[in-house]
Amino acid sequence: MNITGDATTNRGHMVPRHVWVAPTGQWHEKCPGFAWDRRRDENGFWEYLVSYVTGGGNVRPQQRAGWMSAALVRLVDEVKS
Repeated sequence: MNITGDATTNRGHMVPRHVWVAPTGQWHEKCPGFAWDRRRDENGFWEYLVSYVTGGGNVRPQQRAGWMSAALVRLVDEVKS
């Protein structure tokens, strides 16, 4: 996800974006969500503050939020169904 960061390049203040989140790492199980902010972890990798919903259909939906590796977050336009 290309988002402009701050001058330190450790944090990226961003406009909230509609994203897909793959909490299990499996993109066929992606969940809708929003990315609110980003930062670099202690190893220098980007992670995003996201809120997303799991479940749906015959599974009770649950809202979740937290910091997640950038590898598990994609803009809606970047993921093919």
